[in-house]
Amino acid sequence: MKINNKIIGFTAAALAASSYGTSPLFAIPLLKNGVTPPAMLVYRFVIGALLLAVVMKMKKQNFSLNKIQILWICVQGGFLGTSSLTMFSSFQYLDGGLVATLLFVYPAMTALLMAAFFREKLTAATISGLAAAMAGVFLLEHGSTDGKVTAFGLFLVTASALTYALYIITIKQTPLRELPAEKLTFYSLLASLPLQLAFLRGGADIPLLPNALSWGCAVGLALLSCVLSFVMTAVAVKYVGPTATSIFGALEPVTAIIIGCTVFAERFSGIQSIGILLILASVMIIISGQRKKPAPALPAAVNAAGSQNFFKK
Repeated sequence: MKINNKIIGFTAAALAASSYGTSPLFAIPLLKNGVTPPAMLVYRFVIGALLLAVVMKMKKQNFSLNKIQILWICVQGGFLGTSSLTMFSSFQYLDGGLVATLLFVYPAMTALLMAAFFREKLTAATISGLAAAMAGVFLLEHGSTDGKVTAFGLFLVTASALTYALYIITIKQTPLRELPAEKLTFYSLLASLPLQLAFLRGGADIPLLPNALSWGCAVGLALLSCVLSFVMTAVAVKYVGPTATSIFGALEPVTAIIIGCTVFAERFSGIQSIGILLILASVMIIISGQRKKPAPALPAAVNAAGSQNFFKK
């Protein structure tokens, strides 16, 4: 049975956001073991790229790129590397709850950039869904901050949000949209490595992970919040567009809250319950609004690439 393109896109967007929300589960133990953000990201991207290379070989995908694709992959690597590095670094200057709240301005940035430069119409459903999602994230994180706020931390998280919005838009608006999701993510990870290595003296300062727990966290960080999240993001953008995909990112803090309650025994408040309901409402608003639109034609290369194999039985 053929699966509707919208269902594929929304499912991918939900998986992308939820898997990215697992980042604190793996990143916090690594930070506590003295692994710096650039070193953590090197492990994350290298392990992730190796996993994707195996997937590409199993699916018999070629590794070739043309000159235009190479150019845009370098741009994507800069966006992805900057977004990841500034986000992980911001935890050293801001409370984690505040970072999660401020980072969620990226859907607004995505919607505004798409409207300003690509003439995407801001529909009532998009605006309503965006407002509900941002209100939900605010309530979800309300009262979680311990007051640790610095100007540099605010700069870092804003830079992270902006570069992630640009990363999402570039997938849709450049020749990279013709690449299979796995191939796009594989090369984006590799292209992001030079930025991390620049902070590690070309790799000389990369520490050896101290124990099995750290290695497990590094693999988990690469598999869930890197490979699964970024591949599903690429699939979602191709099927439902950058704006809808970014608004689904509201599920990231929901995942983080669930992990906090179940793994770290954190208290779950009534205000957070309202926040989750608003986020779920925003998702339903976006889905409802998208159903009223005709499905966009996808490039032949996307259909032939087999991105939807992730959803086949």
